[in-house]
Amino acid sequence: MQPSNILNIESLDEGWCDKDHVMLHACFQLLSDFVEKEMRVNDFPDWNANEAAKKAKEEIEELYAWWQEWKNEDSHKSNSFREDEKQYYKENQMLKRLIDVRMFMWT
Repeated sequence: MQPSNILNIESLDEGWCDKDHVMLHACFQLLSDFVEKEMRVNDFPDWNANEAAKKAKEEIEELYAWWQEWKNEDSHKSNSFREDEKQYYKENQMLKRLIDVRMFMWT
């Protein structure tokens, strides 16, 4: 079992990365770990327990799919300021959506 105070962020290399980017990658690494190592393995929480749980599961799956696609794209790397600003807005929206389903990320 890995210590809970260590997070291996697979989408980052060992080089320098500004903390705003680390935050994005860390949050979505936590989501990825949850989906791949807990959600797909365990039967808890009961995703059919109520409408909120069903919607949370859908949202978690959508966020996970977005992240898998995003981290493999080159379009968000080294853009113009205007493009970076637009990308930042999208990433922030996805982070906010992730925060909204945080309470369902337990098994």
